[in-house]
Amino acid sequence: IRIGIPSPLSIALLLTIITFLLAIVFTQRPENSGSAHFLNILDFWQLGFWELLSFTMQMALILILGHALALTPIFNKLINQLTRYCDTSAKAALLVSLFAILMSFINWGLCLVFGAIFARKVGEAAQREGRKLNYPLVGAAGYVGMMCWHGGFSGSAPLTVSGTDHFLINRIGQVPISETLLSNMNLFTTAALLTLIP
Repeated sequence: IRIGIPSPLSIALLLTIITFLLAIVFTQRPENSGSAHFLNILDFWQLGFWELLSFTMQMALILILGHALALTPIFNKLINQLTRYCDTSAKAALLVSLFAILMSFINWGLCLVFGAIFARKVGEAAQREGRKLNYPLVGAAGYVGMMCWHGGFSGSAPLTVSGTDHFLINRIGQVPISETLLSNMNLFTTAALLTLIP
């Protein structure tokens, strides 16, 4: 029996149903509401869906543009150059993780696609040349940039609160990136991650 990987849509629908059921079980019905509890939860879902639509479109655009950038001839040439130095599992994991993290500070969409393509090309080169390679390790290294991306220039929360009209402006005010992304703490953390993870 072959079991296929579920589609992203089916995963999203399944998670929506699970969340809906958990909300019914673990939340209380508002006292001033005359409608059934599940209808209140549906109202919250519908309201949240449209409130978050602009944010969702921003995230989709980051991923799409990062994907397009990772497939450009410049990045393809960089990946092919770096693949030559990945002649052992250790070197491959080090280089793939290092460059995936570097890309994550530029853009999380770029890091996601760049790391995956780099890991795949390292695996293809090892297979072509008949070299042994710990491919699961190299594959995991391709995604370690996702551990660090929020400290980079596509971090959603720091960029959101740096705007003048974000949804928490009345509570926390405007927080410039000099206090988040470019703060000493974030720069130190970035340097530590860039050193320790590879």
